[in-house]
Amino acid sequence: INGLPIGAIKTVTDLTSQALKLTGKLAAIPTFFDADGDGIVHKSDTIKGLQVLGLDESKASYAALALHTIFGYATQEGWVPDTAMPIRVKNMGRTRWGRNWGNFERLDWVDDVEIDDFFGQKKTEKQWGDYWRQGRQYFGVLLLIFEWGTTWPFLMPDLPIQDIPFKDDIGKVVRTAILPTILKNFQKARDADPNIPDSNKKSKPPSEKAPDDHKDA
Repeated sequence: INGLPIGAIKTVTDLTSQALKLTGKLAAIPTFFDADGDGIVHKSDTIKGLQVLGLDESKASYAALALHTIFGYATQEGWVPDTAMPIRVKNMGRTRWGRNWGNFERLDWVDDVEIDDFFGQKKTEKQWGDYWRQGRQYFGVLLLIFEWGTTWPFLMPDLPIQDIPFKDDIGKVVRTAILPTILKNFQKARDADPNIPDSNKKSKPPSEKAPDDHKDA
């Protein structure tokens, strides 16, 4: 279907349905980055999810470290830092970069960067890292993906990456079918909302520079 393997589409559909069936049985519905549905995303969860979406292990680890360094402490419940840096999804909304978490307003922050560019294989590791450090919008893409992956019902298989069925194609389904549809629907709903003045329909990021640590979250 549209160049996507039917088996991969069916796998994504089945894993989404399985997650929805767990509604009410867990603290939260399992999502792409929160397989056990406890509302807490560990760095290993983020690395695994980003790999399934198409990043290689080194780039997924780098991106996950950036996310958890910034939002781990900023979303924790107590004052004593948790060195494992888990992200508590329910608290993302209290950060500047995670405001209104779940409504995808971060889409406005990456309007001239294609999501597929984030997963491009042409950049060398050094170029990728340099671009990351320089690009607020590149950080925005990662944050937008993380937003989707912490709100979309999905029962991530408890298997090594290489053993997940259609691992190489699940990311394609998400990048070319699911994410574009969600974001397009968000834009349409917002544009059609008469209660939002045209001048306020485009959200602006908290800063022109990507955050460096939890103090900037």
